[in-house]
Amino acid sequence: MRHRIQRIVNRFRPVKLPDFAIIGGQKCGTTSLYHMLASHPNIGMSVGAQETHFLDRHFHKGLDWYRAHFPFDGKTDRQGIRTSAGDCTPIYLFHPLVPERARNTIPNAKFVVLLRDPVERTLSHYFHCLKRGHEHLKLDDALAAEEERLSGEVQRMYDDPGYYSIPYRRFSYRKRGVYHEQIARWRDFFPEESFLFLRSDMLSSSPGEALGRIFDFLDLPAMEPPPDTRRNVGRWSDVPEKTIEMLAQYFEEPNRHLTEVLGPDFNFNERPGPLLRQRFGDKSSR
Repeated sequence: MRHRIQRIVNRFRPVKLPDFAIIGGQKCGTTSLYHMLASHPNIGMSVGAQETHFLDRHFHKGLDWYRAHFPFDGKTDRQGIRTSAGDCTPIYLFHPLVPERARNTIPNAKFVVLLRDPVERTLSHYFHCLKRGHEHLKLDDALAAEEERLSGEVQRMYDDPGYYSIPYRRFSYRKRGVYHEQIARWRDFFPEESFLFLRSDMLSSSPGEALGRIFDFLDLPAMEPPPDTRRNVGRWSDVPEKTIEMLAQYFEEPNRHLTEVLGPDFNFNERPGPLLRQRFGDKSSR
């Protein structure tokens, strides 16, 4: 009902599409970043729902439906700075059809990408699905079943662009952590300068620096980090060391490729995430 009313209102005022989007990755701090950016006076994040899912799930609903999520164009502050509209839908990084749809829909947009140690991301994703009742298998069994669960899903999406793959969204535990493949897909449609990549642990360890880099990227005035912005924080414990070692081995090669693409700051083999550092110390002790 809200979006039906909003579409009627939009006929009488200029409404914009997003200037930028937080496109991923899932369980990498995107919810916290959404709330941080929503507190900025010159940013209008999507309303009604944090994640619009327009470019993956609701593309058939059209641009009027998408526009209804964002502030109207022309709004400026006292200094004449125009409000920037932002989407935040983490599956965009991973979904195979989204990059081309984004180029055809928001070709001038900028994209913020948070990347988390893929071992930590995998575990957080699994326990998130377990908590929500989407997963009934034990951790090792779910990881072993991933390839079979995802088999053929990408081809189905290409064959039928309206197909919404629940397995691809829920059970892509390890596949979502193969970041270099997803980045390459996006760079087929957008130039390198369209992206800002940040390690997700930077949001907690150096929030001021992280936000400063984001605001510079978006050409917006700086702002101090708002207090208490951590949201949707998952918990995982009692994971066997053999499972973590198996995941670390799985991601060794993808992490090397990622380092070649983004540089040493994203070398998760040598600089694991904070939860793994707390548990195991440096790489040699894992």
